[in-house]
Amino acid sequence: MAPRPGFGLSGSTIDHYKVLLEDEEAFAHLTAMVNKLANADVPAPVLEALARARLTALTKPGGGIRGIATGEAFRRLTSRVLARHFATQFDLATRPFQFALQTRAGTDALATILRYCTDANPAATVVCLDGRSAYDTVSRAAVLAKVHECTPPLLPYVKAFYGAQSSYSWFDNQGTVHDIVQGEGLEQGDSLAPALFALAQHEALVHASRTLPAGDRLYAYLDDICVLTTRDHARHAYDVVSRAIEGHAGIASNVGKTRVYHQDPGPPPQA
Repeated sequence: MAPRPGFGLSGSTIDHYKVLLEDEEAFAHLTAMVNKLANADVPAPVLEALARARLTALTKPGGGIRGIATGEAFRRLTSRVLARHFATQFDLATRPFQFALQTRAGTDALATILRYCTDANPAATVVCLDGRSAYDTVSRAAVLAKVHECTPPLLPYVKAFYGAQSSYSWFDNQGTVHDIVQGEGLEQGDSLAPALFALAQHEALVHASRTLPAGDRLYAYLDDICVLTTRDHARHAYDVVSRAIEGHAGIASNVGKTRVYHQDPGPPPQA
């Protein structure tokens, strides 16, 4: 029988672990278990079982399929703890480009910056890029390298789940299970995934920022990238940023979602 949607393969949920918070001894055991997993200090068969996830196929509004991997509840709990524990390090390691981490006001802050700049200078042009299947294609090598550099204590845990090919289970309408393997990318159901994604992309943004003309500015909200530039530099800005992200992080630009904005009523930028 297929597990219910939203559950891992074992069917366990976070609620199963909440009852352990009501007893001091049980909570101590839970804490010890989380610490063990956080350090990947558990037997290989246990890691292998926790690495498997239930894959749910969702139809995108614009067409296509998005796969959401729902891992085991205990692994999701551990990832959530680690995401909070390393939040400050993640934020510092992805500055000044990344607006998706640490604060919930990141979207508003980024929108305010772009609105202010375009209001102050109607000739200012914003080029917006979106990654194609970004979470599924981001380079795991880039993830591991940046984790090793910025948060080395986290490396054993990340390597345990993203250091080798992943295997996910998808159940069709008849309940038949199909194994789906994946060698790159992150799981969108993993609480650590946004931070790991931002880390993997960071060096690409650093490289692109150094290559862009003086005065251009680069901003990111995960795979949504905005370049504040001029109309004459818009195409060059797109080429620089898209090539850097694909070359450093393995994420190709989704040309169909590229948008260019400016308030100047003159002709559009060069295509």
